Amino acid sequence: MFMKVSEEKFKTNSDATEYLDSTGWVYIGKKGMIRQYHLYKGVSMFAYGGYYSFKVRLYADGHVALYNDNNIRSIIYTGLPSRVWDSKEIYEQEVEILKDFNFKLRGDDYDLIYEIRDEGHNNFCLYKMTKQDPDYGFTTIKPYIKSFDTPHKAFAWAVSDLNT
Repeated sequence: MFMKVSEEKFKTNSDATEYLDSTGWVYIGKKGMIRQYHLYKGVSMFAYGGYYSFKVRLYADGHVALYNDNNIRSIIYTGLPSRVWDSKEIYEQEVEILKDFNFKLRGDDYDLIYEIRDEGHNNFCLYKMTKQDPDYGFTTIKPYIKSFDTPHKAFAWAVSDLNT
């Protein structure tokens, strides 16, 4: 059973829709008989592999209500999660893809390597890393070089750049 855990008011419905789309919420459809709303779903990941399933109701006036499927009233929500995924499995798959790509990009032959990081929904940033001191490993050079909408595109760009 889903319980309301938080509410937020956006200036307009389009502001709320833009926020939900940019943070990974999955649109389910229009619901409700008397007071109609748009329903979204998402899974938010927490430390140590924990996750919570959420649903969001977006009303025509920009009012957003966050619902959780667990009885977690002890956890205080101050707003919507800043990043969600379709499911726990999709999150785990993304983590494995990033680990694999980053392992391949960290070859011993390079003094200058790349690292791909998930910086938000459909936003994978490619960072340049440099081996400054062998005892301390790699140091990140910020800001990121490029941003891509998939980790596959970031990996392909990094590999082509390393081979030139």
